[in-house]
Amino acid sequence: MPRPFANQESQFTRHVSAKGYVELPYTLPQDFTLFLLLCEKTTDIWRRKLDWIAEHGGMALIDTHPDYMALDGSSQKTGEYPIELYKELLDYIRSRYSGEYWPALPRQVAAHLLEKCGPIPEPGTGFHSLPSLGVDESMSGAKSLTG
Repeated sequence: MPRPFANQESQFTRHVSAKGYVELPYTLPQDFTLFLLLCEKTTDIWRRKLDWIAEHGGMALIDTHPDYMALDGSSQKTGEYPIELYKELLDYIRSRYSGEYWPALPRQVAAHLLEKCGPIPEPGTGFHSLPSLGVDESMSGAKSLTG
């Protein structure tokens, strides 16, 4: 997502910009980094990090790109990893965390945050700290992530 206040960015601050952008940190390693740069052959790192995030009440957000996935499942080219690894992560999430997560699109998360945080600050005023935000049953059919 665009970073309108990149020069003031803090790794611990979630914020909403004056232009209406919501910046969310990705909390799991990107697929390209994990499978193509680090040459990992399993989803163990993703699963361990996901479990740690869940234990600490955090948000899991992953950045993947179809250009790096061997989508047909059989012919893997240079610069691709088997799509089965991504499917394995999704299956793990569905089985381990059934009913405990909100599989939201970025625009849904942005709308939820904008609704919860109220007025957006004027340009140049810095960050707007967000309150603790949970996902309730009316949004996803899942249990609240905060309690």
